[in-house]
Amino acid sequence: MGNQEYGPPPSGEPIWTGAQPLAGERGPTPPSAYPPGSLPVSASPAAYPQPYAAAYPQPYAAAYPQPYAAAYPQPYPQVYPPQFGATGTDRNWMGTASLVLSLVGVWLLGLIFGILGINAAKSGRANNRAMSIWGVSISVVSVIVIVSMVVILSAGNRSLFGDRVSYSELAVGDCVQEPAGWVDGGSDLRAPDVTRVSCAKVHWGQVYYLDVLGGTDYPGDDAVQASVDDLCYSDAAAANVDPEHLDQVAVFYIMPTADSWLYGNRYVICLASDARHTLTESWVVVPKPTVA
Repeated sequence: MGNQEYGPPPSGEPIWTGAQPLAGERGPTPPSAYPPGSLPVSASPAAYPQPYAAAYPQPYAAAYPQPYAAAYPQPYPQVYPPQFGATGTDRNWMGTASLVLSLVGVWLLGLIFGILGINAAKSGRANNRAMSIWGVSISVVSVIVIVSMVVILSAGNRSLFGDRVSYSELAVGDCVQEPAGWVDGGSDLRAPDVTRVSCAKVHWGQVYYLDVLGGTDYPGDDAVQASVDDLCYSDAAAANVDPEHLDQVAVFYIMPTADSWLYGNRYVICLASDARHTLTESWVVVPKPTVA
């Protein structure tokens, strides 16, 4: 083999056959193949890299961003946007018209314009909604009152204030309100009827005597006046007045006129009252009917 420890192997010999040398013999030991678990003498200890320094990054500082300031935007004002190029008050006239019409008695138009005004306020075209509401309310209440009165009047021709009757329907003891067209300076009455009320309410007068003038032709104003005086101040008429109030009675009467005479209205109605026409009780003693 020669004295060279390491050298090129003879031609045709493998570098390492894997056979173990005998005891005391030294066989070739290729540097590239060592027995497991052994190192060559000339080999330096394994210089493994040191572990990385424990220089881990520190956690982020707890510097969280501050919460946003509670500065929320203010809510939008409750103003509805005008529509169709409106200015916001171009329909205010509806509420004004509703209130005015309802106050002057044109309730149907007041109700219509009031509803239109409320709708205009909702759409932002008017700012007087309260005026429209007042117009609607007045119109509705007025219509209800009028309808109620018509219903009451139609029930037997009676009303909350009394019932309307013709003069021929009056009887001794009936209390009436002031006849239409009456003047204290005269007793010339042309109204066809009168309002009869309860004697417990304030009334204008109370019938205490009734009669009918006879004759075919109208005797004239003076003659009629004299006949009426005789009837209303007669003892028969005075007997129908309560003696307790006989000296307090103010006498009023209704007598026929030349025109009413032609139509058969010749009634004489004698009325008792006080000077101010403010009686609230009966001053008349109703005569008892005679038995035939």
